[in-house]
Amino acid sequence: MTTTSKHQPVIVGVDGSAAGQAAVAYAVEAAARARRPLRLVTAIAEALIPLDMRPRTLEGDWEVLREYEKGAVRRHPTLDVASELVAGDAVGALLDRGKDAELLVVGKRGLGTFARVLLGSVSTGVAGRSRVPTVVVPTGWSDDEHLDGAVVVGVDLEDGPHALRAGFQAAAEHGARLDAVHAIDLAPQLTWDADLSAPTYQHWPAVDLGVIEEMIGPLSDAFPDVEVTVTTARGDAATVLLDRARTARLLVMGRGDSHRYGFGLGSRTRAVLHYAAAPVLVVPTSD
Repeated sequence: MTTTSKHQPVIVGVDGSAAGQAAVAYAVEAAARARRPLRLVTAIAEALIPLDMRPRTLEGDWEVLREYEKGAVRRHPTLDVASELVAGDAVGALLDRGKDAELLVVGKRGLGTFARVLLGSVSTGVAGRSRVPTVVVPTGWSDDEHLDGAVVVGVDLEDGPHALRAGFQAAAEHGARLDAVHAIDLAPQLTWDADLSAPTYQHWPAVDLGVIEEMIGPLSDAFPDVEVTVTTARGDAATVLLDRARTARLLVMGRGDSHRYGFGLGSRTRAVLHYAAAPVLVVPTSD
C-alpha cells in the first residue's frame, strides 16, 4: 500500500456469503486503522433476475448493506461508511470502483455454483487485474484472534521493493513485526559425467543478501518502529510462504505484469491464494 490521499477509500465487495462477511470485517478494521473512508459495494447481474423478483432482490441486497454499515459504525463510531449497489458483474464493478482506491478487499469464496472451488472467480479476477493492492480474506478470518501474528512478505528480487514497501506499511498500521522471506525455489539438478558413470547434483544458487539489505534499508529508515527479520529459505516459494503464513496476521506478495498477457495470476500467487490460512495482500509491482 503506497502513501496516498486520505480521501482514497477502502473498498470491499459484499455478496452475503460467509467469505463476504469476513472480508467486510477485515475492511472495517483496515479503514479504521488507516483512517480512510469505507465503501461497501454489491454488484447485481440484473439480466439474471426475473423482472417480478427484482424489487424484492434489490431491497434484500440494500438491507444487507445497511446492516453492515450499522455494524461498522457500532465498532468505529467516527468511521465514514457508505454503500453502493451496482448493476453488472462483480469483478468489473469492483475493478471500476476500486481503480482509485487505497485498498480493495474481497472474500476468498463467493456464492457461485461451484462450491468446491477454493478460490472464487471474483477473488481471482480482482486480485489478478487490480491496479491497486488487493486483500483476499479467508472465510472465518478474525483479526482479533491473530493480534500476535507477524506481517509476512515474500521478497522477489525481480519485483523490486513494491511488496516490501507494502509490507512495511501494513506492519506499521498493524503494530506488528515484519518477516521478510526470500525463497530460492530452483531445485538442484542431477547431472552426469561424460561417461555417465558418476551422477552429481548442481549446487543451489547463492542468495545475495546484500541486494535484499539494500532494498530494506531505506524502508527501515522510513518505518523506524517496524521490527524486521530477514529469512532465506530453500524450496518452492509458495510452499515456504504458506508455511510462514500459518501463524501470520497478513501475507504480502507482489504481482507483476503477467495479467497483461491474459494469465491473470501466476502459479505461485494462485497457489498461495488457494491455500493460505491468513489474508493475502496482492500488490501490483509494475510502475
